[in-house]
Amino acid sequence: MASQADMTTREQSAPESTRQVPAGTQRIIPQVDVFENEDHLLIVADMPGVEPDAVDVRLEDADLSIRAVQPDRSGGDGSWVPLEFSRLFSVPQTIAPDGVTAELKAGVLYLRLAKAEGAKPKRIKVTSG
Repeated sequence: MASQADMTTREQSAPESTRQVPAGTQRIIPQVDVFENEDHLLIVADMPGVEPDAVDVRLEDADLSIRAVQPDRSGGDGSWVPLEFSRLFSVPQTIAPDGVTAELKAGVLYLRLAKAEGAKPKRIKVTSG
């Protein structure tokens, strides 16, 4: 069974030239909580002020990336300061690629990563002899 210990996190490492974000963007590594049960992993990430169409979630091989841009944030002097939320995870190979869902509610992103059937624990029936 995969465990939270099997999942690691690291800062987004894409070169600056490959990212399309406005100049002066403040980069944020969002706080996340990770939960696990027999069927899936749940990643809960804080992304206040982000709209669902601004979130990009990708699963490539064992890398899960989360990226979003919140463009309408005012700086202390009234200037416009966009925020980029970015986080990259290495997930266990036991995650079913077709079983990943994402939902954004009230500034919180909920990612469910379903485990492949072979990774789920099996209950063994005990018979009397």
